Amino acid sequence: MAKSSRVCTALRRSLIWAALTLILVTVSPGASKKSRVFRAEFEQVWTAGVEVAKEAFYHTDVPSRDGRLSFRTGVFRGYRFEVGFSDLGSGKTRVEMELRTNPHALEPFSRNAWRHGNRYLQLLGQKIQRGVQK
Repeated sequence: MAKSSRVCTALRRSLIWAALTLILVTVSPGASKKSRVFRAEFEQVWTAGVEVAKEAFYHTDVPSRDGRLSFRTGVFRGYRFEVGFSDLGSGKTRVEMELRTNPHALEPFSRNAWRHGNRYLQLLGQKIQRGVQK
């Protein structure tokens, strides 16, 4: 009888650890998004976003003009980002980036990936600013 009690306790502990792991794994992809709002028309931000991705990154994929694109930061093992563009009206456009990587990736790798993501947003802002000044 004591042996079956130990087995139940061990099984309960295993289930608790499995549930906690599942919660942590499903929560972590939510932290892999960033967004920024630009004070510029959708068409201007969209065009600048496509140009920046093609000029500064690799494997840029623009499936259509529906406001979504993706790119990689390296030729073989670069990080993959998906970028969405949303018209907010009144001359504002939201750019939302999502890091598309293994949810089990360690935090230092994620931070390194977001250096590239921040670079994209910085280059995009510079290109939009140059376009507004013309």
